[in-house]
Amino acid sequence: MFSLTNSEIAIIEALKQHGALSLPELTSRLNANKSSLFYQLKTLVEKGYVQEQKKSARNILYSIPDVSELKKLITSQTTQLESLFLTHSRGTYTAKPKLVFSDWYTLPDSMLKTLKDKYEVVTFPDSSAHMTAELFLERCHDAEIIVNAFSLIITRTILKQCPQLKYIVSATLTLDTIDLAACRELGITVIQLDPAKNYKKSARSEFIFTALFSLLRPIYKPAEELKTGKFDYQGFEAHELRGNTVGIVGIKREGRDIAPLLRMFGCNLCIANPDGISAEPVEFGVNEFCTLETIFQKADIIIFPESYESSIELDSRLLTSQMKARYLILASYTLRFSIDLMRDLLLKNTLKGLAIDYFSDVFNVYDHFPESEYKKLLNLPNVLITPEVGFFTREAMERNHEQTLEILMKINY
Repeated sequence: MFSLTNSEIAIIEALKQHGALSLPELTSRLNANKSSLFYQLKTLVEKGYVQEQKKSARNILYSIPDVSELKKLITSQTTQLESLFLTHSRGTYTAKPKLVFSDWYTLPDSMLKTLKDKYEVVTFPDSSAHMTAELFLERCHDAEIIVNAFSLIITRTILKQCPQLKYIVSATLTLDTIDLAACRELGITVIQLDPAKNYKKSARSEFIFTALFSLLRPIYKPAEELKTGKFDYQGFEAHELRGNTVGIVGIKREGRDIAPLLRMFGCNLCIANPDGISAEPVEFGVNEFCTLETIFQKADIIIFPESYESSIELDSRLLTSQMKARYLILASYTLRFSIDLMRDLLLKNTLKGLAIDYFSDVFNVYDHFPESEYKKLLNLPNVLITPEVGFFTREAMERNHEQTLEILMKINY
């Protein structure tokens, strides 16, 4: 219960040798992952083996407690261990299942308090999405239930190193970051949020319109000019939605939501149904569903609002200098495209605006392209890139929390 890992021993040896050290200093001396080291230090502080000396909010030194404090700690732990084993020998010891929130996603304190009546709950204080397999295993190797968002692909190799694991609760609507076949073989039950209680509701649809207005009416330009004192109306021409042809790719959720709203703005629609959803085109006010090729030739604005059963490739066959499309809103991680091709079309003014809501490298999951590739676009005019925040509203997260808590409380363990 109070044993130390090899990494924790290495930290203590370094502190014994060098005295009080900061997190960056320890990271350098041990050549360790900074995020992983932070959590190891937190654990050691909680156990009492390491103490913090806060010089400021950003300057914390870590050191070994003095001998008298360590003696008190050892005595206290011995008493706890004796109590634990004696109680266990009388048959009254009842362990709670270990529930670990593995990455950035957790629940409000009031909900965690409810869960603690049923589980041994483990959470982590930061919201970092940079998860590695090593850090995941450090947190979850002895967990019986894991709540996971989407900061790591949970592979068969990882699952085999979690021998106690019985349940994975995915705090999202998708399961594409979990090896489901391996879970079935290993007897691990995977539970996702109920799509019928879509926690995103209208959040992503609202975000799409935010991106749309941001591209067509680039308010940031006159706002930035005004800050410099060089405001000039020249060059700030905005474009209206009315009269534009908008292509919508997908009709499962968000595509279905935004179609009538775009009509209210006076847009003409052409709609693709790449997943073959059972629906009549007249439900969306069109005579027929279009192909992607047709949409790129007919639409002024194209929106990819949702995920698709199979990846969609936006290649040079679709993205050409002859296409009619001038604005793209990519709110789906199931798209593939060339950053260089997008950059070329923007520089040539073939594309006048681009919005992408899945800066994948932030989460280090889908691995579409490295962060350096995105940087080719970040500083271009009228380009909006956000890290999968389309769904992230207060209402969406509250609905997410409620569903996650409901699932966890219903698990019979």
